[in-house]
Amino acid sequence: THCSPQAALQGARLVGGGALLWLIYRFYRRCLPADRSARLTAFGFACVSSGFGWVQWSHWHDKNLPGGPVDAWQPEAYTFLSIYTSALMTVSTVFILGALYALLRGEQTGKMRYAVYAGLCGGILGNMHSYDVLHLSAAWGLFLIVWTVLRRGKGVALSWARAVVALALTLPTTLYMYYVFNAEAVFKARANVPTLSPAVWHYFLGYGLVFLLAVLAAVKMAPSAPN
Repeated sequence: THCSPQAALQGARLVGGGALLWLIYRFYRRCLPADRSARLTAFGFACVSSGFGWVQWSHWHDKNLPGGPVDAWQPEAYTFLSIYTSALMTVSTVFILGALYALLRGEQTGKMRYAVYAGLCGGILGNMHSYDVLHLSAAWGLFLIVWTVLRRGKGVALSWARAVVALALTLPTTLYMYYVFNAEAVFKARANVPTLSPAVWHYFLGYGLVFLLAVLAAVKMAPSAPN
């Protein structure tokens, strides 16, 4: 394209940001098809929400402290900060959500082609931000385990089959990057930087109001105890 690297970077950030917002809304349309108000509220939270890390401003202001609230140092945890600061995080999130959306559509329609779409998203993700494949696989794997328990193992074989197809298409690029990590000393030194997890309560603080609303939703949805 003969664009400068900076122009290509900003173009990817803007195009990726638009794709991410479009995909988030489509995801909510599938999850909340009958409640437009809830859908728009969820979309608003996904777009602009952050945490309560500001209440500890004096502890991390102008410092690069490891393990602080995630909204103090991890832009990829939030849609707004990803789009605002990072083409890589924005486009990576597009493929994470794209894979989840395709797997969800596979559950709703029973069609295997959505597993292929999810696998293609995972394959691209594995090539550009490989470790995201781990938490993507863990999230969908946990969903399948819970789904299998709730269904008592009945009628879940195709759900697992779609997941296997998606994983099979995802793994080649992820495994290749793992090979490069072990074979290329410069890449290994660059990537092998310890990033320790913060205290658990810092995650709660970092997700702020969204976390509190999730707790309230879980309480409201919990079945009431029998008299």
